[in-house]
Amino acid sequence: MWQIIKTFLPIFSKHKWWTILYFVLTIIIVALSVAQPYFYKEAIDGFINIFQKTDSALIPTHLAILGWFIASYGNNILSALKGWLFWDIYGNPAYIQMLKDQYNKILHLDIREFIDRKHGELLKLVDNATDALVSINNFIFDELLTPVLSFIVLLVFAWNYSWQLTLASLAIIPFHALLAWYSYRKSEQYAKKSRTAWNKIFGRIGDTFNNIITTKSFHGEPYEFSEVSNLSLVAYQHQSKTNRIWTFFDFFDVNTFAFVTIIVIGYFLLLDQQITVGTLLMFGNIINRILAPINLLMKSIKNFQTHIIKFKQLSEITDQTPQIISPVDGYKKSTIVGSIVLRNVNFGYKEDKAAVKNINLTIHPGEKIALIGHSGSGKSTLALLLMRFYDVSSGEILLDNIDLRKWDYDNLRSHFGVVWQENMLFHDTLINNIRYGKQDANLEEVTEVAKKAHAHEFINELRQKYDSLVGERGVKLSGGEKQRVAIARAMIKNPEIVILDEATSALDSKTEQLVQKGIENLIKDRTAIIIAHRLSTVQHCDKIVVLEKGNILAVGKHQELVKTCPTYNEMVQLQSHGFLNE
Repeated sequence: MWQIIKTFLPIFSKHKWWTILYFVLTIIIVALSVAQPYFYKEAIDGFINIFQKTDSALIPTHLAILGWFIASYGNNILSALKGWLFWDIYGNPAYIQMLKDQYNKILHLDIREFIDRKHGELLKLVDNATDALVSINNFIFDELLTPVLSFIVLLVFAWNYSWQLTLASLAIIPFHALLAWYSYRKSEQYAKKSRTAWNKIFGRIGDTFNNIITTKSFHGEPYEFSEVSNLSLVAYQHQSKTNRIWTFFDFFDVNTFAFVTIIVIGYFLLLDQQITVGTLLMFGNIINRILAPINLLMKSIKNFQTHIIKFKQLSEITDQTPQIISPVDGYKKSTIVGSIVLRNVNFGYKEDKAAVKNINLTIHPGEKIALIGHSGSGKSTLALLLMRFYDVSSGEILLDNIDLRKWDYDNLRSHFGVVWQENMLFHDTLINNIRYGKQDANLEEVTEVAKKAHAHEFINELRQKYDSLVGERGVKLSGGEKQRVAIARAMIKNPEIVILDEATSALDSKTEQLVQKGIENLIKDRTAIIIAHRLSTVQHCDKIVVLEKGNILAVGKHQELVKTCPTYNEMVQLQSHGFLNE
């Protein structure tokens, strides 16, 4: 709980004068909450004195009524003002700040977390946790703070008039607290399972939306609806168990029991003339105020349970220490030579299964290296290791003779440009997608790289040209068009090292020629690592590295490997229309 509360405290310190005003209003409201029942008591006793024709009231009846009205109406006005002040100065800014903090934590998670989890589920976890943080802090600082302070002041005030009735008001609290704690512990497991099910629901929905073309192509709508319906049923079943437990708790009304106790004890005190009728009615009037924070807290435990679970589910992810981190005073360089050395590199996504084994390879500055092999041979894994998406299990990778783990994380990535096999574009304009590689680039710079990537031609034919939206994941563009935009995006970054991960696969011959021309412009005078199956992409490379089951089988030029490497020769023999079969 404290972890949630402390996230809100910096917001108070940031707005010092507003905070002072906020707490001044709180103190005035507390004072009015005490004044209101006091004036009510005096008014009642005043009426009784009038009928009894006595004059023992401390305050004239008409002034007591006026004081009660001012205290009641003033309390309403100041409470509304305090609520507005909380949300306008603290609540909404806090929500935005917390959202940014959680989003920033998610962005800096290791790539492994994004691969292992559905993106819709992560999105829901962020939304849930942010909502939980604000809701709990709103409850504590806006809803609960004033009743708690009022509780303390009213307790002293009430005790001064009748310690017997005051104790009667509080007697039921321990039993109520034990019942709330029992309900919380009993329902906690079902609440967790319910939230987990809801997260899976949104994970499934997000996954479906991301693959909507596949879903519709295979008439998957009924299946996806069925999957979400089944998960919804699981969520409902667990939530229903939670609700039944809390319904039993809600049967108990602490205010009613306390009120009846006060009336019974007050009756005997009246007979002994230890209190006045006004005092008894005052206690009936303030019982809700005295018990308000207790009642509010107990009634809110159910919501607390849900919010805490929401927060913990995200914290379990974001509180993890990333494995891929920048070292303190990590190595930085504005430009690099571009030499890469892999020494005895071993790595596995799972501890018991190696993806690459004992890799030894030297890539000289400006050299064009091709990685060839069947699917699962370790080609893309090496690309991910070179960009330090993962750290090697053993061995080392050196960039300009410096171990990748000693480089500043951001600086290291700044020297790489990448074109993946499936290049996802943002649901944004073409100009913004291209200058994502250099976010301060102007239109002239974007146009220049688009021409070199052979993307300018098709962009210029669009009605809004560079301001055209590409759709989510670039759905409005063809595969070749997306690849050329991705090449331009890598080119505008002006990296010293380029990684091409099967950038021309699944393209027709004409489109491949355009993409290949863009690639040639991209890799010119740069170190390049090319992962491909097409001979047109690799046969003119300086070196071809043949991989098989995570091992390097051979290294050499095309003609040399045809003669000396049976695996490579077999792949060449099986090629068809420029493809190397997998």
